[in-house]
Amino acid sequence: PTAGFIDFSTDVLGVALSYPEAWAIEIDEVSQELNLASSEEILADEQDDIEGEILNVLFLDRELLSMLGGEELDADDPVAILNLFVDLFVEAGETEQDITLTVTEEPTAVTVNGQDAAQVLADASDAEGDTAVMKILVILSDERAAIVLSGSEVSEEEQNRPVLDAIENSITLSTPVGE
Repeated sequence: PTAGFIDFSTDVLGVALSYPEAWAIEIDEVSQELNLASSEEILADEQDDIEGEILNVLFLDRELLSMLGGEELDADDPVAILNLFVDLFVEAGETEQDITLTVTEEPTAVTVNGQDAAQVLADASDAEGDTAVMKILVILSDERAAIVLSGSEVSEEEQNRPVLDAIENSITLSTPVGE
């Protein structure tokens, strides 16, 4: 599924990846976030509607992870970090009612381009009744973590997951400029 992909890298965020040329990309260097979507309209959507394909990456310093998870968090264990974020997303969905997340499988340790990682699949639904299958992926580098959220409408997940997986598997973290 990587035919028609283009390579992208940014020293400011410390990441390199490949994605379909027809997709839209949005980078926020201040919030340390990168968003990809199968169309510009999805990136512009302020309503959190579940449509098309989307992949969001949030970059966090490992020090911040320790602050979020407390002393008991093993910041070297991608599964432990993944569990922390799954809990945060599930709690946010219960309180904000925007998107509800239901984990459908246990977190699994994986490797992405030689980097320690962990992933989990979840079902997501919004207030309008739209449903999606999401993957939450944590990728660790020496000093940072990338929290990757990728998803697609349930009706299109089987067709879209290979593209999302190819993007995820292309991610390589590096030390950002200025750190």
